[in-house]
Amino acid sequence: MPTFQVVVNPASLSGERTLAQSLVVTATNTTDRITSARASVRANPATATAWVTAPLNVIGRFPGKNATQDFPFSLKVPADAPAGTYTLLFDVIDTELPDDHFGTSAPLALVVDPKTVVDGGKQAPKRWWIVVVAAVVVLGVGFLVWKVFIDKKGMPDLVKQPYTAAVARLDTNKFTITRVDSLADTSSFARGVVLSQSIPPKAKLEAKGNQLRLVVQASWAVVPAVVAREVDVAAVTLGNDSLVLRIQEDQRLSPNPVPGDGRVTSADPPAGTLVRRGQPITLVVIRRRPCVRILSSGCLPQTNAMAEARDRAAIQLNLETLRKWKQ
Repeated sequence: MPTFQVVVNPASLSGERTLAQSLVVTATNTTDRITSARASVRANPATATAWVTAPLNVIGRFPGKNATQDFPFSLKVPADAPAGTYTLLFDVIDTELPDDHFGTSAPLALVVDPKTVVDGGKQAPKRWWIVVVAAVVVLGVGFLVWKVFIDKKGMPDLVKQPYTAAVARLDTNKFTITRVDSLADTSSFARGVVLSQSIPPKAKLEAKGNQLRLVVQASWAVVPAVVAREVDVAAVTLGNDSLVLRIQEDQRLSPNPVPGDGRVTSADPPAGTLVRRGQPITLVVIRRRPCVRILSSGCLPQTNAMAEARDRAAIQLNLETLRKWKQ
């Protein structure tokens, strides 16, 4: 299910040639994840993509849930643009987890009328055949758009298609889409593709309210072997495999140095486990807790500020590695 809500203002476009139009694409993060996302445009037919100018900075920062970012685009239909009906879609996609976090605006229709032929500065008289040809062009392109987004054959076959491409084929105003991530068959399906759909291909669709459930192959990772490593090394190893570090201390009360201090003794889940990308992995780390001898029978525990600082540094190192992670 899309994790960015994408709205375009204004919601309607003018097809007048050479007219400069401002479009503000507003994206809202619906998850708790701190992320950055890139805004882009798609057009059908694709020639209209060149008419849209992206903002200087197409990457926005979302510090938390319900955070919003505005992306100011502009549109200018060239003087020689072919007449027809075009459709624009604006995408906002996570720069680090594009398969899992994204959003797409509702389709915006752009109707470009046929150019009026002029002679000597005066408008040429209209001919009935010009009207007919224009109508045929508009209807023809309109049929193409209808074919892409509605499909007269009913529900399209979305299995084995990337989720973003599958959703782009649908008129989202006619569907309520529920995305379910799964690790059902990692050997046959790539990350982010549709495994199954609740509405069979070619099934008849309602005008609105079609309940569509898409099972999508989750992005996965395999837990690496980090036992016996220093925790800061394990932090980078997990980050390189797109996994999040969680530390559980195995405190050893002792006035003297402890063997294995700062090293990992176990991982949960263990090495070799297939997990979803971004899943937290809990590492048990030996940490000496110093103490002071009291007479001959007791040992008064002390705070190990240095060990706590090292654990915080390891977690920060893991987060920095995650931010730089590339699939």
